[in-house]
Amino acid sequence: MLSYFSRLNYNFKNKYYITASFRGDASSLFGPENRWGYFPSVSAAWTLSNEDFWQDNLGDASSFKLRASWGMSGNNNIGNYEYAAIMNSPAGAVFGNGTIVSAMYPGGVKDNAIGWESTSQYNVGFDLSLFSNRLSISGNYYLSYTKDLLFEQPISAISGASSMLTNLPDSEIRNTGFDVQVDARLITGNDYLRFASEDYR
Repeated sequence: MLSYFSRLNYNFKNKYYITASFRGDASSLFGPENRWGYFPSVSAAWTLSNEDFWQDNLGDASSFKLRASWGMSGNNNIGNYEYAAIMNSPAGAVFGNGTIVSAMYPGGVKDNAIGWESTSQYNVGFDLSLFSNRLSISGNYYLSYTKDLLFEQPISAISGASSMLTNLPDSEIRNTGFDVQVDARLITGNDYLRFASEDYR
């Protein structure tokens, strides 16, 4: 595996954030024709709670951030040399007078142009904190598309094999969902000590 990675971060007044990245990966699991995969991503965020209108009306006991991102990732989860046609041995071949001699035979049908499976994902979400971080809520919506699926494609057995690992043409898997996480700190250490002192009195 050979990888190159770059990333750029920008932050303006702790209100606006942009991150962009780009990576290139070369995997020896694929043949020379499609060994490289390129995967960019970009994300942005806006911290509304650092704006003047928020501070003037709600103070600093709460915070709110909006987020959005898009990125690509790759999958090379296959075995070694799946792109290369190999010969198997030993085998026996019968010639003329019935003599059996050693022989080689193809180990299967291979796709020498097999390459990366890629997933493109979109995310939007928010982070909300209330009551001086005692209650936190995060919400996320995601939508992803996976293309060029690595797939054991059935083929005619007359070829000498029943399937061939390849990138399934015109294939796509779509996943979408929404998740919410809620965290609460109802009692802190100082609160417990105060309550215990009051009970004692």
